[in-house]
Amino acid sequence: MLDFMTRNHVYSWDGNKYRLLDDFGDFAIFIDIEKNDALPFRLTPRQVADIDDQQKIMGVEDPWRESVNRSYEAGHDYHAMRDSNLDRIQGVIGGSKYWIKKHRAELIKVLVSMKVGAKSTIYRYLRRYWQRGQTPNALLPDYANCGGKGKPKTRGEKRLGRPKEHGSYDSSQSTPEMESVMETAIKYTIFSGKYTVDKKGKPKNVFRLEDAYLDFLARWCDGDVRKLENEKPSSDLFKAFFYHKFSPEARAKAKVGDKYFNANLRKLNSDVSANLVGPGYSYEIDATPFDAGLADKERFPLGRPTLYEVIDSDTSSCVGFLLTLTPPSYFNAVNAMTVAIRDKVELCREFGLEIEPSDWSMQGLPKAFFGDLGSDLRSKKITSVTVEHGSAMINSGASQPEKRGKGERSFGRVYAEISHLLPGLISQYLPKKHGGKYKPEEYTMLLDELNRIIARTVMVLNSKPMGVVKVDADYPTELDTSPNSKWKWGIAHRTGPLHSIDSEYFWYSLLERDQASVSRRYILTYKHLQFVIPNALGLREKIYNNLQKMEVAIDQSDASAIYLVPKNGETEYIKCPLHVDYRRFEGLTWRDAILRDKESKHANADAMHDHTLYALEQQLKNKEDVRIAIADKKAKSDNRTKKEELSKLGDKPTQRVESKVIYDAVKPKSARNERYPSKNESQASVVMANTRLNEMFMDDED
Repeated sequence: MLDFMTRNHVYSWDGNKYRLLDDFGDFAIFIDIEKNDALPFRLTPRQVADIDDQQKIMGVEDPWRESVNRSYEAGHDYHAMRDSNLDRIQGVIGGSKYWIKKHRAELIKVLVSMKVGAKSTIYRYLRRYWQRGQTPNALLPDYANCGGKGKPKTRGEKRLGRPKEHGSYDSSQSTPEMESVMETAIKYTIFSGKYTVDKKGKPKNVFRLEDAYLDFLARWCDGDVRKLENEKPSSDLFKAFFYHKFSPEARAKAKVGDKYFNANLRKLNSDVSANLVGPGYSYEIDATPFDAGLADKERFPLGRPTLYEVIDSDTSSCVGFLLTLTPPSYFNAVNAMTVAIRDKVELCREFGLEIEPSDWSMQGLPKAFFGDLGSDLRSKKITSVTVEHGSAMINSGASQPEKRGKGERSFGRVYAEISHLLPGLISQYLPKKHGGKYKPEEYTMLLDELNRIIARTVMVLNSKPMGVVKVDADYPTELDTSPNSKWKWGIAHRTGPLHSIDSEYFWYSLLERDQASVSRRYILTYKHLQFVIPNALGLREKIYNNLQKMEVAIDQSDASAIYLVPKNGETEYIKCPLHVDYRRFEGLTWRDAILRDKESKHANADAMHDHTLYALEQQLKNKEDVRIAIADKKAKSDNRTKKEELSKLGDKPTQRVESKVIYDAVKPKSARNERYPSKNESQASVVMANTRLNEMFMDDED
């Protein structure tokens, strides 16, 4: 026989499929595996070669493979039936002449006479045995195919199911037209996409199955309810159609919506760590409101903090965290990433903790940071800078927390470890009227105190063994599965030590960049605040036509300084402190500084408005005094000559006497000389005295 053909395999030619039953060298025995009346037939090698030349014999997949490979538990009834059927035909299938019609007929005649079975029964089992692969399992019963599973059943005009026990009305039989209306009603109600949100934030479909059933009845009767009086489709029929037509996944998605379904109910096909080489390849970063309030140093309640966590996707170890009283932001994300790469011994020392390097050994730059689509993590600035350091910033799709499962679960583990210790707890979902807990007056912990508690908790969780199956096959069985052990083993045998980077330079490089204007060659102006460029030459006077811009890095936590970004070939970020005239903004965050600047400008604008009105009022009074003086001058000067008009010009005694009125107004009353005559009398006396004095002491006065 031809070399490419193998016994018991299936081959195809002339549009049919044939099984090679036996190869006797000079000829081979085949059988059509699809015909109900097929019997074995003989082909010589020459005949097979001719067929192959004309039609090209192709090896095909055995269509009976799944049926033959069925397995049942030991002692199953199907095994007994299989063995019984095999015993019936055992005398025919053996030997080398079963394919000869006359020889086969004589053997079957003997079996019929022995009452082994009817002739048609024996032929049916022989065909099944030969067509399905010549194995005992070929004779397994096909009861699973009985009943038309999944196919609609009909009984003519008679209704399916048990007879109706209650009610005087009849129920309708299901028809294709009715099913079409049912499907339309379901799509316009349950699958319409209308949802409400319960007190725990879970979406809930506004339509019930009962609402869909009523909508179906309205469509089926076309607005005429009388059509349903004697024959109405039952709710059970509608419910059966709903559960038969739509899969459990489709029903669940319709119940809670695509967004919630994909995040919480959709089947997961893989795990993040299964596709990672080892630790340090991907850090998951995320933020959540912490469920305990904080206070200031005087223990006055402040508010609810925000917790950032950075989790290694491979080992589930917490490589860094950040607890602040500010909401999620780009700047907070930068600080959390900086914490993840830096030495934890130095970090804990900043918190007032002394630890050993082995207590928290995770440090170094990962291959990628993996976050959600939050505005704090999808900035172009953060992406470009992380790539500059040989890392990447990857964001998952919207509403896909399952892709960051280890990071999401880490929040719950941290909270579970310390929630029973903390005062001022906050219920995550329930409001107070539903039993939720929210008492701001109980906020007690300081920010640095809670940071120390969380740091200790993180180290405890990093040393806690995890599931024994969440490791690869080459992971040593004598080594525990705690994140610490998985990290150390993975670093030693998989990824190697992570790339070390200067955390100070990393922090500077991730700061938000912007342009500041330059004036007088040494003053930087940014957000209406001025900063001094150290060691820069300049003048106090204004320099015109000096429009320049310089790139600066902004530390959002401190408006006391900004940083000049290094130019080409430079490495140092130059610190530019606030100008002394702006010392009121020292130590403020940028948000507070901007708010205070706006408040000051608002106050000045209001004050300038009041000042303008006040100045106008006083100016009007001044104009009135001037007008009165001019009118009095005109009245008194009409009959005087120019010489008489200028006769007292430069008269110093008169000037001194006139000034004495002002001196007396300034003096305390106890220092004034009350014996002085009145103003009119004194003026008359002064005129007479001046006349005599001028005559006597004119020379001395000059």
